[in-house]
Amino acid sequence: MTTKLKNQAKRTWTTPQLLKLGMYCGWGSALLFLIGALNIIGQQRNAIRTIGKDSAPSIIIAERLKDALEGMNAFAANELLTPPGQNLPAEQGYRERYESLSERIVSVAENITYGDKERKPILILQKEVGDYIAKLQQARDANAQGNTNLKLKAFRDASDLMDNTLIPAANALKKANLVELETSYLTQNTERGRSMFVIFALGIILLAVLITLQIFLFKRTNRILNLGLLAATAIAGGFLLYTLHILSSSSEALKSAKEDAFDSIDPLREMRSLFYAAVADQSRYILDSALATQYEQEFRQKINQIANLPLEQFPSVATAVKQNKPFTPFTGLLANEIKNITFDGEREAVSESLMRMGDYLGIDARLRQLEKDKKHSEAVALLNGQISKYSQRLTQVFTNSKDKIIVCTDNSNPDCFLTQFMNANSKTYDINYSAFYQGLDRAFKAVGGYEVTSKNSIEPKTLDEFAIIAVSATGAICLFTLFGLLPRLREYSA
Repeated sequence: MTTKLKNQAKRTWTTPQLLKLGMYCGWGSALLFLIGALNIIGQQRNAIRTIGKDSAPSIIIAERLKDALEGMNAFAANELLTPPGQNLPAEQGYRERYESLSERIVSVAENITYGDKERKPILILQKEVGDYIAKLQQARDANAQGNTNLKLKAFRDASDLMDNTLIPAANALKKANLVELETSYLTQNTERGRSMFVIFALGIILLAVLITLQIFLFKRTNRILNLGLLAATAIAGGFLLYTLHILSSSSEALKSAKEDAFDSIDPLREMRSLFYAAVADQSRYILDSALATQYEQEFRQKINQIANLPLEQFPSVATAVKQNKPFTPFTGLLANEIKNITFDGEREAVSESLMRMGDYLGIDARLRQLEKDKKHSEAVALLNGQISKYSQRLTQVFTNSKDKIIVCTDNSNPDCFLTQFMNANSKTYDINYSAFYQGLDRAFKAVGGYEVTSKNSIEPKTLDEFAIIAVSATGAICLFTLFGLLPRLREYSA
């Protein structure tokens, strides 16, 4: 009795029914694969977009804000060392930094993505910059009147506002975006293996259903191959390999953009603002003798953050870096950048940065010795260099990047070495900036949906290539499965 029931149960599913069930399973597996692929590619695309459009530009602008702020304070301190109108380069440098600051505050306000984390620092910057300018103007007025005590008090108040309010606000703006960028990248990196596994598993399930149908047909009808199912299987296999390939290619391109390029971009911008802050400390050291020791310590701290290296070793280390030879280990942002040299021309530019920084620190040592020897007027003259000649050279400018590059060859002027350092820094930055957006472009081309324009702006595409390919492949799999099984179903219904 039991055996008879089992045999009846076995005969419950007829061959046409099993073929239909297999066809529906194939369609369901194809649809499941489509949904999974679109979802995972969408997550990948969003991670790239977060890094390239939402976070990285705001981080760069926040660093450029710091650059402008510190530059303003450095030029202002240098300007106050002499009577009004006698330090035209410092006055012009201040104006340029202020104009850049105004533009950058507008730019970063236009790219608010993370709510109050960005909005509050921007509001602080907009409000407190006006207070800084007002305090600085008090110092300028006192300088014009020859009132040294009032000049120093007003400039100290302005510098305190810069150090304790404006720079922290710019850092908060940067941090808000940097946290999002690092979190998004870490999540994408962590999820990469899981995403690949899910896509692979869904693809294997689809292939298993189609292959099982082929085997079933062979056993029931003795037909070796079903062309429709064979075509569906080939498309499914190709679509699986294509999806795995673009996931892998996109991840590798994003890794190159983030780790090889952006991990250099951020410290390179930080170097600029630190150098300008150190220049301000250098000028304050001469300007304000009562706090000279404090300013000298702050100068050293900032310089050491860039490159903690004895003065006499800068030339030999710079040469070794250029020739890719071993050198005396040191710490700082430049040391970190050397470890991350990746692109053509980057090594030479970093070597130039080291060389010019050593030159600048050499003149700084001479300047401090003059001040310690009570030769204040000579120290001021050395700091300002040959004002009239340097002022004329300020007209010789050209723009290769987002930073103004000033042509300067007067090696008796510390500002000239500062300019040469900034030029080398800009060159290194430009190399990595270009590589960053090239990497993002490759990542976006792999997953479609967005593109990097000629202005390094990320814009949505009119058509989503991956979605079109995915839907077309899924439709073809379903149609070929139907065309392959339909003749067999007709045979049984005849």
